Amino acid sequence: MGDLAEFLSEHNQNFRKARLPALYSDFRPQRTLNPDGYRANIVAWQEALSCLSLRGLLSGRGPNSSLLVLNVDENLPHYLESKRFGQPLALGTAIRQAIAHQKFISVEEFLQPQASTFTRNLISLSWNAAEWTFRQFGIKDKISNDDSVPIGQYVIMDNVETVFQEFKQQVAGRTSHFDRIFTRLQFQSLFASTLVAGQCLSEDDLDVLLTFSSRDKGFIDYSGGIIRIRSSSDESSM
Repeated sequence: MGDLAEFLSEHNQNFRKARLPALYSDFRPQRTLNPDGYRANIVAWQEALSCLSLRGLLSGRGPNSSLLVLNVDENLPHYLESKRFGQPLALGTAIRQAIAHQKFISVEEFLQPQASTFTRNLISLSWNAAEWTFRQFGIKDKISNDDSVPIGQYVIMDNVETVFQEFKQQVAGRTSHFDRIFTRLQFQSLFASTLVAGQCLSEDDLDVLLTFSSRDKGFIDYSGGIIRIRSSSDESSM
């Protein structure tokens, strides 16, 4: 395709022309030969996927398009293909690292009522600290010699946090008790098209945002299709 590669080269400093050969190469051997370069390439691709998803550039191809959930399939490397450098040869490694470090979390795991404390805490760890933690607990690295992309749907945590912060800002002025209570349909009507400029949250996005806002942030109560923004005086859920 080339259009997404061109977009990244024009809007993302990590994808300036001088870096493109390294980013599109099979940089996996750099993990031991040049760890800093390897990590820089990994982070660049992870941030690129987050950016493209939030701008609706990866998922605007059907009714299941999503800004917060990345759909990884065999077509993804093709979408990111560069006219000059071809498909990214280590994209699967970048995605696997994001999964291993809980930057990307499978939708099924994320929507579980009780999130895993251990894996959630890995999000806040530095690269070295997280890898050390994996080794201490006997968790093998999820990177393999096969760099095919890991098929699945993954919540992009950076995007969820970004949208949550915008939601929090938009409702800051709602002080009335009645202004802080919504049905899901009302919530969708009010916020789905306002939280990301020029984009609209999907049903899946709303599920993710509401789960994150209630379970992980304690910012709302969400029960029986009713959403209530909590106040500082709240001591219990509905």
